[in-house]
Amino acid sequence: MTDPIDLVSSKLRRLTPTGDRSWKACCPAHEDKNPSLSVSVGDDGRVLLNCFAGCGVEAVLAALGLELSDLYVTPAEDARRGTLASQAFHKPPRDEPTPRAFVSLDDVRAAYVGSLGEPSASWTYRDPAGEVLGVVFRWETPNGKTIRPAFRVGDGWRQTYPPVRPLYGLERIAGEDRVFVVEGEKAAERLHALGFPAVTSAGGSKAAGRADWSTLTASEVIVIPDADDAGEAYAEAVTDLLAAPSRDVVILRLPGLRPRSGDDVVEWIAEVHDGDEDAASQAFQAIGAEAVWSVRRRQPVLTIAEVLDDPAWRRPPEVIRTGVAWYDDVQPFGGIERGTLTVLAAPPRCFKTALMLNLGWHLAQNGYRVHYLAGEMTRPALVRRIVAMAAEVSPAVVAEPRVGRVAERVAAAVARVHDLGDRLVLGRAPITLGGIAKAAETADIVFVDYLQLIQPDPDHAGSGRVDELDAAMRSLLALTQQGATVVAAAALNRVGRDTVSLGSIRGSSAIEYGATTVYGTNELLAGIDPTADGSPSKRVSVKYACLKQREGEPRPLRFDVALQLGPLPLDPSA
Repeated sequence: MTDPIDLVSSKLRRLTPTGDRSWKACCPAHEDKNPSLSVSVGDDGRVLLNCFAGCGVEAVLAALGLELSDLYVTPAEDARRGTLASQAFHKPPRDEPTPRAFVSLDDVRAAYVGSLGEPSASWTYRDPAGEVLGVVFRWETPNGKTIRPAFRVGDGWRQTYPPVRPLYGLERIAGEDRVFVVEGEKAAERLHALGFPAVTSAGGSKAAGRADWSTLTASEVIVIPDADDAGEAYAEAVTDLLAAPSRDVVILRLPGLRPRSGDDVVEWIAEVHDGDEDAASQAFQAIGAEAVWSVRRRQPVLTIAEVLDDPAWRRPPEVIRTGVAWYDDVQPFGGIERGTLTVLAAPPRCFKTALMLNLGWHLAQNGYRVHYLAGEMTRPALVRRIVAMAAEVSPAVVAEPRVGRVAERVAAAVARVHDLGDRLVLGRAPITLGGIAKAAETADIVFVDYLQLIQPDPDHAGSGRVDELDAAMRSLLALTQQGATVVAAAALNRVGRDTVSLGSIRGSSAIEYGATTVYGTNELLAGIDPTADGSPSKRVSVKYACLKQREGEPRPLRFDVALQLGPLPLDPSA
């Protein structure tokens, strides 16, 4: 059978000797231009792998197409161990010196004290039952810190780590459903003092793959990286090592830590919370729970007990405040609830596009990311409407520059709108479900103008507009349940719209079950006389009846429109 080092070496790139029984190579688990994988042979012939970029042993083995057992020597191979390795690397293997065995842990400590002096700190590693497995000592020196281990290995205590390193803090996590993983024993102790079960692995940020993570059986694991690149690499490596279908593993970056500072939970308590342990404990409890639930909420199925465990169910929903008082004030929670679909249904010329553009413009001004997908109007036409609203002039004036005060107002409005940058994105026809989903990935809110112009997906194309709209609404409903927030316009039927109701909306059955909130109006409610030619200076009062409100009291939208200004929706009390 093939010796383990020969098997591993045959699969690696740019393998270069670094010692008698050690090499470096490109790590196959990540894009590695400068070899970062350490390869060595242990006393028992086992191949030891350590990626200094943070890749775990399991990830490296998976990339090589090997199993963990491939790293070990079988009894039949033990007699020939090293022969093939020497042929492969043209260097005769030489046994590494075995660390001296001490009778007791105290003897190891005494040996360290004799050469390094009294340690400044030490951390005792125990098994789940509390039995001492080893100690890690720390000394502060002018050049930084010095770390030395003392563990029971084989027939005695030695100044080294065991081949598979135990986790620190094992004796304190028995029966815990949620466990925190930090980098370093000091951070684990500090977190434990706050009342949170915490563990860490021995040897620093680059040695996660050498620890025995099988002893961590909690169903929820929260990994807290130090605030630097090494901390991020450690967190990613631990996450990969602990990934399992029956476990939620999330990374929690502590808010308030200075970027690239290397700070951890110790500094977070001392600096972010001024050493107030009670405040730090309460904050940590909240952000830890939110970190787990930010992942768990995406699961397609949750039990009622799990939902009740989610702290979010007690809180009012997260909302997007438009900054338009006459809109926000009639919403159940003071704004557009995230993860909802709002539909504005109206015939042509009843200001649904003006209303949505006005809301989108205000939202972008308030710092939200807005995608406006238009199925009818061109992007230049949309921009003219928005600039006209900002300048409070007619779109015709924007299209025909003039001198004087009006021109100054237009120029100032153009500058304001330009400053929105990528916070307001304009899409054009065709409106597709894929386009809506992509917009929702980056936008806080997506406007769709309008529902009946959504291009059907291939499976429903040609099945009739009712079926096509029904399929589109199902897709939008799925998007909102995944967190997307959508406001969409809809058309009313040509007949039967004298009395506005859900039944008067085209595709009403699909919209009725798919939408969170539905507003509707007609010419009468919008103050429009379809038989009159109108007056360019006319200001009309508009009402959108609330036809559906999933939560809270159904309250209508009421606003005035200055027809000569865009038309521009205005506060009716102004």
